[in-house]
Amino acid sequence: MRWMGSGKIISDGKTIIYSSHDERHEFGVGIVLSDSAAKSLLGWKPVSDRIITARFLSKHAKTTIVQVHAPIEGSKDHEKDAFYEQLNDILADIPKHDVLIFMGDMNAKIGSDRRGWDNVIGPHGSSASTNNNGERFLSLCSLHDLGVGNTY
Repeated sequence: MRWMGSGKIISDGKTIIYSSHDERHEFGVGIVLSDSAAKSLLGWKPVSDRIITARFLSKHAKTTIVQVHAPIEGSKDHEKDAFYEQLNDILADIPKHDVLIFMGDMNAKIGSDRRGWDNVIGPHGSSASTNNNGERFLSLCSLHDLGVGNTY
């Protein structure tokens, strides 16, 4: 989503919530909701041009979605640090009883070496090795008891 600012658009029975840069058509994240998902939306937060959250009331529990677009591997460390600090704060504030769906593009490579990460990644890492973004991502997941779904 490279729209400017943040907002909510309803069109053709779909609702789009988005969070983007305020002054440039750069970056941006969003979530497209069906009519039934939009009706169960309790609230949403446009955190930044890289993070958006939405909370839903479902049949058995409340569900929080965190949609992200991480800085690329070649980004400066201070940009990555700021992103992961902000993301850590967001994840820490999610009610513990909520179902959490954490998704998006982490710009991370996760290798198949599970030593030290066996509680976070499965046996099917898709890269030859884990890059810096991958290490950051795995550390965040470990801190919040999350697993990397596409490695299982």
